[in-house]
Amino acid sequence: MHARKAVMSATEAVSEGLPSTVDARTIAEMGARGEFGEADVFGPFALDNALCPEAAKAKGISNPVAGAANCLIAPSIEVGNFLGKAAKYFNRSACAHVVVGARVPILIPSRVESIEDKLNSIALGVLNV
Repeated sequence: MHARKAVMSATEAVSEGLPSTVDARTIAEMGARGEFGEADVFGPFALDNALCPEAAKAKGISNPVAGAANCLIAPSIEVGNFLGKAAKYFNRSACAHVVVGARVPILIPSRVESIEDKLNSIALGVLNV
């Protein structure tokens, strides 16, 4: 599956007053230069226009990631933790949590997650080495 990575924020508009949007733009520029391998990386995205094609279209966002993201990059550990657990428990699906950007990936599964989820976190960590 081709990676379509959405760099998340509260809005899809870049604003100097919202640092996560500026960070998302910077990360998207890095992705456009190929710094993350063969992946489409774009942002900032709000959750709706990262996952819902209709929302992306309504907001005039034209990009291969828009409405079709299969990886969400959270702007902070708090947001990532909340988003991962919400996806896990509202959708009753498998989950993986990894913090990247340090010298090595940091695995952060919850103590109450299943063995499958913990293995998913390990696998995702290995893919990000």
